[in-house]
Amino acid sequence: MGRLHRIVQQPMIMWGVLVALTRSEPLIGENPGSISRVRSGSFKFVALIRDNEKGSHLCTGSLISKNHILTSASCLEGRKELENLSAIFGITVGRTARSVFGISSKLTYQDWCRNSVSCTWDKFTDDISILQLDVADTGLRAASVGYQSDHLKNSGSKITVIGWGSTYKLFHPLVPRRATMNIISKQECEQRVRSLVPPCLADVQLPNKVSCAVSDPMVFPVEGDFGGPILYGGHDHATVLGILIQRCPIRNKHDFDKNQVNLILQLSTFQDFIEDNTR
Repeated sequence: MGRLHRIVQQPMIMWGVLVALTRSEPLIGENPGSISRVRSGSFKFVALIRDNEKGSHLCTGSLISKNHILTSASCLEGRKELENLSAIFGITVGRTARSVFGISSKLTYQDWCRNSVSCTWDKFTDDISILQLDVADTGLRAASVGYQSDHLKNSGSKITVIGWGSTYKLFHPLVPRRATMNIISKQECEQRVRSLVPPCLADVQLPNKVSCAVSDPMVFPVEGDFGGPILYGGHDHATVLGILIQRCPIRNKHDFDKNQVNLILQLSTFQDFIEDNTR
C-alpha cells in the first residue's frame, strides 16, 4: 500500500485493511494524513489474533494485563476451539515472530452477563471480549485502560486507531497500521446513519456507550481491524479508551458512501467486566 490506487468501477471485496479515501475522488492506499505503518518496536501491546491454519488475520486486540487481551467478540464468534489461534505481538508475518502465544480461553460480555442479575446485553453494541493467553506472564508491558470517556464524546476530539487487517490485495501486512480519526457528535452520527441505504442499524438512535468517528481521507476498516484499540494520544503509552467495533455501512465492497461512520465502543460501561476478569 505504498501508493494510492484508483478504484475501478467494478466492486471488489475488502478483506480487512485500514484504507484511506478522499470524499471527492475515491482513492485507496496509504495516505500520510490518515494512515501510516506503526514504527518497529512501538505499540508493543497491540496484538494480532491469527488463524494458524488459514493464515488469516481475524481481529486486532490490546494486552491489558500480564496475560489478557481485550478485543471484539464478533471476530471470534462461533469459534469454540481455540487451539488453532495465536496472539502475536510486534512481529512480521512470515518471519520469526518476536512474541507468539496461544489462547487458552475467551469470555464475551454476553457470557459474563448471563451470571449477572443487573447486566443487560446487546449483540451489536456490546461487541467486546477478553482472551486469556496460555502463559501467566507475557513479559510485555500492558496498555493502560481509561474509563473516563469524555474524550470520546466531545465532537472534534482526535483519536488514534490501530488495526492489523489484511490489505485489499489479500496481503498480510508485516506490521499493523495506525490511523487518525475525529469524533463527531451523536446528532451528526445519527443523521449520517439515517441517510444510509440500506441502514446498518435497526435503531438509528445510538446508545451513549457508542461513539462515531470520521476522517477525510476516509478511514475504511474491515475484517481483521475490528477490536483494535482506540487511543487517546498517538504515542506508545497512550491510553486505550475504546475499541473499534464496526463500520456503517457494513458491506465489504468499494461502493463507498460519503456518510460512512466508524463505530467505537467506549470502555467506561465495561469497567466491572474488564477488572473482574483480568485480575
